[in-house]
Amino acid sequence: MKIRKGYTINNNNKIVVLETGTRLLGPSFIKTGEFLKINTKNRSYIERVRK
Repeated sequence: MKIRKGYTINNNNKIVVLETGTRLLGPSFIKTGEFLKINTKNRSYIERVRK
C-alpha cells in the first residue's frame, strides 16, 4: 500500500487487512471479524458497521 502525504501511523491508527487482502489505515479499536464501511474510491475507512 502506498502511504500518501498526510497519512500517518500513530497510536490511534493501525494497518487493517481486509478479507480481500486490501490494506488500509483504520482506528486501533478495530478487532478481527468486525464489519467495516470502506470508501472504495480511495480505500479509506469510514466507520464500523454493527450487525
